[in-house]
Amino acid sequence: MRLTGRVTLGVPLGLVCAVRRSRGPLSHTIIRPEFARPEQPRPVRRTLRADIQGLRALAVLLVFANHLWGWPRGGYIGVDVFFVISGYLITGLLIRERRNTGRISFREFYARRMRRIFPMATLVLAVTVGLGYALLFASEAQQTLWDALWAFVFLENWHLISVGTDYFHAADGVSAVQQYWSLSVEEQFYLVWPALLVGLWWLARRLPASWRPLRMSRRLPVAVLAAATLASFGWALWQTGQDPTVAYFSSATRMWELGVGALLAFVAPAFVRLTPGVQWIAARLGLVLIAAAALLLTETSAFPGPWALLPVLGATLVVVAGIPTSGPDVGLLTNPVAGYIGKISYSLYLWHFPIIVFALVLAPPSPALSAAVIALTFGLSALSYRFVEQPVRRSTWLSKRITPRTQTTWRAHLRRAATLGAVLMLCATLVTLTWHNANARLRTTAAAVPEESAAAVADLRKPPGEAAAGGGFTVEFPDEQGIHQAHLRASLAATEWPELQIGDDWDDWSLNVNSGACSSGFGEARFCTFGDPGAEKRAVLFGDSNAAAWFSALRPTFERQGYYVEVYYLVGCTAADVPIHEHQVGAPRNQNCEDFRADVVGRVADLAPDLTIVTSFWRQAELAMSGITGPEAENEWRDGTVRTLEALSPHTSNLVVLDSPPGSESIKKCKTAGSVPTDCQRAVPELAVTVSRLNSEAVARVNQAAPPGNVRHQGVEQWFCVDGTCPALLGDLPIYTDGIHISPIFALYLVPLVAPSIVGE
Repeated sequence: MRLTGRVTLGVPLGLVCAVRRSRGPLSHTIIRPEFARPEQPRPVRRTLRADIQGLRALAVLLVFANHLWGWPRGGYIGVDVFFVISGYLITGLLIRERRNTGRISFREFYARRMRRIFPMATLVLAVTVGLGYALLFASEAQQTLWDALWAFVFLENWHLISVGTDYFHAADGVSAVQQYWSLSVEEQFYLVWPALLVGLWWLARRLPASWRPLRMSRRLPVAVLAAATLASFGWALWQTGQDPTVAYFSSATRMWELGVGALLAFVAPAFVRLTPGVQWIAARLGLVLIAAAALLLTETSAFPGPWALLPVLGATLVVVAGIPTSGPDVGLLTNPVAGYIGKISYSLYLWHFPIIVFALVLAPPSPALSAAVIALTFGLSALSYRFVEQPVRRSTWLSKRITPRTQTTWRAHLRRAATLGAVLMLCATLVTLTWHNANARLRTTAAAVPEESAAAVADLRKPPGEAAAGGGFTVEFPDEQGIHQAHLRASLAATEWPELQIGDDWDDWSLNVNSGACSSGFGEARFCTFGDPGAEKRAVLFGDSNAAAWFSALRPTFERQGYYVEVYYLVGCTAADVPIHEHQVGAPRNQNCEDFRADVVGRVADLAPDLTIVTSFWRQAELAMSGITGPEAENEWRDGTVRTLEALSPHTSNLVVLDSPPGSESIKKCKTAGSVPTDCQRAVPELAVTVSRLNSEAVARVNQAAPPGNVRHQGVEQWFCVDGTCPALLGDLPIYTDGIHISPIFALYLVPLVAPSIVGE
C-alpha cells in the first residue's frame, strides 16, 4: 500500500490529508484521509520524447531526399508527418498550461512561438535573398525578394496559390523559399487555435445543465475540433479534384492534419493503458504506412485528399505507441543519430531547399554535388541549432517572466537594439552590394564566340532577311534558313554571356496578343480580335498558351497583308481533342478545356476563315495520356488531333498544324554568376519529337480521308535547334521567356522565317 497526498505541518507522518475546496464556509471544508488510493497509470512526463524526435528526423529526411534526388517520389509526405506532430505537441502544451495554472497566457504562447520560429526563419530568408542577388538573374533575384517578404509574414502558401505555383511541375525554377509554405500553414493555424480553444473552454463552463455532456472541459473542444477536422478533410477531397495546386498549399485543406494531432493531444489519456504488444504493433504499423506513402505516392497522386491519410494515420499510430509509461523502443526512431537529426530538423528543413536551389544554379547534378549539398546543409543546421535556435529559445525575449538572473537594465536593452540595428544594416549593405554587382555584371559582360563566327554574331540583331551572308564564314548560304542555322551554331559556341537585349516586360509572352480587344471565356479562355472585321482575308489562331506566344511572330505579316485575325487560347488546353487532366493524370478532366474546344469549332464555322492555325504544347501530352504508355498513348494523341482537324477543315480554306517550340533552359533560371551559355543548352526532348511525328501522321490521315486535303503540318525544330541541340540565346536575344514560350523579341526576329511558311507572301 502506498500513501499518496501532501504531508503538512502538524499532521502525523503516515496520515496524508487532501484538502478539498468547497463552495460553502470554511466549516464545511472536508478533510479526508487517503490511505490506499490505487495507483493510476500516468503518461511519462518527458521533456523530450525520443520517438517523436526520431519521427521528426524521418520526416525531414524524406523531404530532403525528395528535393535533392527526386526519390522517394512521395517524400513530400514528410510535411504531413510534421503537421501531426505539431498539432499534438502544441495542443498538449496548451492543455497542460491550463491544467497547471488555470489559464492560458497568450503573451507567453506567442512569445514561445516567436522564439522558436522567427529567428531561424528570418536568418534563412536574409541569406537566401542575399545569395539570390549574388547568383541569380536580376528578375529572378527580385522575385526571390518578394517571395521572402511573403514568407516573412507567414503567407507564402497563399502567395504560391496566387501566382499559380505547381509544386510538382513548375515550368520555371522554383522559388528558393518555397519550403516556407508549410510553416505559413502552421502559423496561420496557431494564430487562431489558442483563442478558439480558450473560447470553447469558457463556453463549456457556461452551458446550461441540460448540455451536461458537453460541459466537461475536454468534450466541447473535442467535438468542435472533430467537426472542423472532418470538414477540412472533406474540403481537401473536393478541392483536390477541382484545383490540386490550391488544395496542396491551402490552409483550409491542410488544417485537418494539424487537427488530427490536436485531437490526439486531447484523447491521449485513453491510450495510457496500452500493452507493450499493442504499442509494438502500433509503432511498426505507423512506420509501414509512412514508408508506403513515401514509396508508392507520386506527384500524380491525388493529394492531400485522400492520400495524405496514409502519412497522417502513420504518424498518429507512432505517436500513440509512445504515450504509455513504458513500451518498446523503435530503433529506427530512438537511436542517438535520429534523435540529433530530430533536434536540428527545423533548421535542416529551412536550410535544405535554398541550398539545393543555389547548388543546381552553380553546377549540374552529380554525386559530388549531392555530397556537398548534404554536408553544407547538415553543417549549417548544426551551427544554427547551437548558436541561434537554442540561445534564443532559452532567452526571455518577448516574455513577461523576468527573474533576477535575467533582469536587464535599459543599457542592456540599448545594447541589444544597437546590435540588432547593426546586423540589419550589415544585411542591407550586403544585399545592396550584391544587387549592384549582379546588375553591373549584366551590363558589362560580352559574348565570346569562335573567331570564324564573329561576323554572323554581329548581324544577329537584324532579321534574317537583312543579315549579311558570308562575312567570317567560309561557306555561302543560299537562303535565310541557312543564315539562321549559322547564327544558332555561333550561339551554341558562345562561352561568355552577352549584354542581353531585354527591357520591360521582355518575358511577357502574352503581351502582343492581350494588347488587342480581348474577352474572357470558359475558365481563363481568351478570345482576341485584330484588324478590320470587314477585311477580305480572315485568319484564326487557336490553341494553348503557345498560340498566344506564336502570335508575336505572325502578327506583323497579318497586319501587312490586311488580315482580320481572331486568337483563341486557353492556358494548358491543347487544340488536340484529348482528355487533358487538371495538373496530373488521375485528376478530373478539365471540363473548361472541352467546352473551350467546342466553342472554338463553332466560332470557326461562323467565321469561315481563309487560314486557321492550331498549336498544342508537346509537354501537355503527359497530361493528355490517360495513364497509358507506348503505342496506346501515341494513338490517343494522334486520334485527338485528327478529331480536331476533321472538325475544323470543312470551315476553313487552309488549316495548319503548328508544332510548339522544343524549349530550352530558362535564361532567368540558368544565367547566373557561375554559369556560361553552354550550361543553358538542351537537347530536343524525345517527347517533342514524338508529338511532332504524331501531328504529321494526323495531318496525313485527314488529307487521305478527304483529298485533296487543305491541311498542312509545320515543324519548328529548325528554327530553334541545330543537330538536335537548342540554345537559350541567339546572340544577345533570349529565345524563351521561361524555357517554354518564345520571347516577344525573338518572335519578331523569326518573322521572315515563320511568316512565309505559315501565312505565305
